[in-house]
Amino acid sequence: MKSKLFTITLALSALVLSACGPVRVPPLENVGPNETAFVIPLEGDSKGQAKFESVKYLEERKVQSKRIEVPVRERSIGRMWWDYEWIPTVRVVKVDRSLVTREWSQSNPKGKTPGDLKNAAIAVESKESIGFHVGINITALIQEADASTYLYWHNTKSLQEVIDTNIRGFVQGVLSREFGSRTLEQSKADKNVVFALADKESKEHFQKYGITILNLGNAGGLEFDDQAIQDAINNTQTSEMKVKVAIQEKLAQDERNKKDVATAIAARQAAEEFAKAKEAQTAKVELEIKMVDAQARLLFAGRVSGNLPSILPQGTNMLYGLDAPAPKK
Repeated sequence: MKSKLFTITLALSALVLSACGPVRVPPLENVGPNETAFVIPLEGDSKGQAKFESVKYLEERKVQSKRIEVPVRERSIGRMWWDYEWIPTVRVVKVDRSLVTREWSQSNPKGKTPGDLKNAAIAVESKESIGFHVGINITALIQEADASTYLYWHNTKSLQEVIDTNIRGFVQGVLSREFGSRTLEQSKADKNVVFALADKESKEHFQKYGITILNLGNAGGLEFDDQAIQDAINNTQTSEMKVKVAIQEKLAQDERNKKDVATAIAARQAAEEFAKAKEAQTAKVELEIKMVDAQARLLFAGRVSGNLPSILPQGTNMLYGLDAPAPKK
């Protein structure tokens, strides 16, 4: 009886003691719809570890699952059998492929902290060493097929971080090279050409590193470091605009004057034609009056003499049906 009791007690003690260790619960990694996951072994032979720094190695360890159970193994951490822990045997690395848009256009006055400068416009100089800042707007993403390449070159850095460091530095180099080879006036005239070149070179360069740049362009105008230069440019621009406005107003006034002159000429010609017509009508009426008067005089003379004027056609009755007085004997 004592032997059975001892055995049961020993079994229960072992059970209790074994229960003191941690429970094996493999962790889970969820993969978002815009993420690409890689399962990287943390343990293995040296040959496998040596291949870690290759795009092909990463491509072979890309997984399509959206939930990954991470395998674990027991590792002793003490002298007793319950002194142990569960450690993962693989590492799940995720690449966020989401589209990122950044804008570097804020003014860059002195006294800003390095953190603030991430949003600052890019500083460049013209050929005459006149300093100014240019704003940039950029949108980029990581294609599914380029996730392994991106991870190989940038490790676990986020795309936004790469844009604010690597891409920003590359763009600044292109802009400094192009604006630095141009005078201030050429820089102002060729601004669109320079940004088109920066867009082209940036897209081609970073495509090799797993980043697809959708667009890269100017955000705002040229902001000069010396306010006096900016004021002079503004004044010149204002003067040029005033001249252009004055020229346009003069041209408009000339057109209005031409229309007014044409209208006046037309009115004068109409008045002259009307006057001529009035004079002709008056002359006609006066002539008719004179003819009637002449006919009346002739008629009166005929009545007196008893003979009608010989200039009238035979049988003409000038009295329109009235009987003429009998001639005197």
